[in-house]
Amino acid sequence: IVAICDEDLLGKVLEEKGVRFEVKEDFYRGELVDVERALELVETGTIVNLVGETIVSALAERNDVVKLAVVEIAGVPHVQLIT
Repeated sequence: IVAICDEDLLGKVLEEKGVRFEVKEDFYRGELVDVERALELVETGTIVNLVGETIVSALAERNDVVKLAVVEIAGVPHVQLIT
């Protein structure tokens, strides 16, 4: 599993229309990396969980299929991929 969030979202709770999404530190906290390194890590995962405009947009620029899988929660993009 590769789980990556934008740094500013770590520890936040996103809520919208009865949906509650917690960007839990115990799941997402790990090594702080730049976007390029994060995208390299995505390539190694069989299950990928991303949340945040920066990381989701960067991956979507490289892979059009990602755009089809994105959902927004409280205006924040989130995507889960299984490869």
